[in-house]
Amino acid sequence: FVHLPVNERATIDEDWLKTLPEAIPADILRTLERTGHRVERQRQLLPVPLEDGRQLFVPVDQVEIRYVGNSAYQNVTRLDNPRNDAGLMAQTLSALGFTLIGGRAQLDLDKSAMDAAVQNFGRQVQGADVALFYYAGHGVQVSGANYLVPVGANPTREADVDFQMVDVNLVLRQMQGSGTRLNMVILDACRNNPFGARGLRASDGGLAQMRAPEGTLISYATQPGNVAQDGSDGHS
Repeated sequence: FVHLPVNERATIDEDWLKTLPEAIPADILRTLERTGHRVERQRQLLPVPLEDGRQLFVPVDQVEIRYVGNSAYQNVTRLDNPRNDAGLMAQTLSALGFTLIGGRAQLDLDKSAMDAAVQNFGRQVQGADVALFYYAGHGVQVSGANYLVPVGANPTREADVDFQMVDVNLVLRQMQGSGTRLNMVILDACRNNPFGARGLRASDGGLAQMRAPEGTLISYATQPGNVAQDGSDGHS
C-alpha cells in the first residue's frame, strides 16, 4: 500500500512525487496520470513485470541498454525476425528517453563484433541505475551452458562453441560489480538448435535455466529446455 499525500485542494502534492519509493504499482501510476499529474519529471520510470502479472514502475536516473539482433546467418538458416525485434525494442525505449548504447540496435554481428559489443556494454553500465541487455537470434545450450550465436558461427564439434559463440555468463559478469540497482537480460533465443546435425548433437533443445545473480532478472522467450517459434508476421 502506498499513501498518496494531498494538499488542501485535494490534489496530489508534486513535491512528494520527487521522493517516490523504489517501486510504484502500475494502478497508482495510472491514477496519477488520469488526474493530470506527470510522475517524476526528473526521473524515468522503468516497468518491471511481476510473477503475478502486475507491473511495478521503478524510478531511475540512468538506464543503459544494449540491443543485439542477429538474422543474416551465413552457415545455417536465416531468421527473419530478430533484427526487426531488436530494432522495434530499441525504437520504443529510445522514444521513452532511455539511453541506447551505440545509439541504435546492433544488427547481424559476427563473433568479434559481439565480443566488442558485450565488453563495451560492461564499460557503459558503470554507475547506471539499470542495465538491460536484449538479444534476439539463434541461441544454443551446450553442456548446460547457454550461448549466443554470431552470424558467422560454423561449429563442427562441441569444443568449437567457446571460440565461435558468446557465453551468456560473459554478459552477466559484465553487469556484476557495475553498481547498478537492477540488471535485466532478455534472451529471445529459445529456438531449435540449428547445428544439431553438424557436430553439436549433445546440445539440448531450447536454453538451459540459469541461476540469476542477486539483483538480476533473466527473461526467456519460453520455458527452459523448450523452443519457441520464430513467428510469421515479422516479429517473434
